[in-house]
Amino acid sequence: MADSQWERPRVRKVTVLRHASSELFTIGYMQTILIVDDDEETRKVLHESLTRAGFSPFAVASGEEAVRVCRAQRIDVVLLDIWMPEKDGLETVMEIRRGAPEAKAIAMSGGGKLGSMHPLTFAARLGAKRTLTKPFTHQELLSAISETSGPEPARA
Repeated sequence: MADSQWERPRVRKVTVLRHASSELFTIGYMQTILIVDDDEETRKVLHESLTRAGFSPFAVASGEEAVRVCRAQRIDVVLLDIWMPEKDGLETVMEIRRGAPEAKAIAMSGGGKLGSMHPLTFAARLGAKRTLTKPFTHQELLSAISETSGPEPARA
């Protein structure tokens, strides 16, 4: 991974469209968003989507890498897949909460079950602030980040 992906983005205001309404919200600084997914194509699509929205995201392929990154630098939002080999998203959420409690997790999954419980329900109980069911839209992604981050309304 190139060193430039590990650098913290410059601070700047970002305005995003929230939910299906026309309200604009301003996040007072450039959020650091970490994408965690073992699927390379998913990482690429999410990276492009967040970059188009004005964020400077970076991505890793495993839960283990995500935990290391969250311990090494401040991460505002972690967008992570539940089903990954080695360290799954559920274990990763718990470790991130212990080691970097300021990082807010958004768990995502395309399906599957853990016993009788849906994995996204389980992720929320373990500390994920928001969940997304794959596939989701660009607007749903931005809305989840906005809701997780708690932005202040833009001042006219």
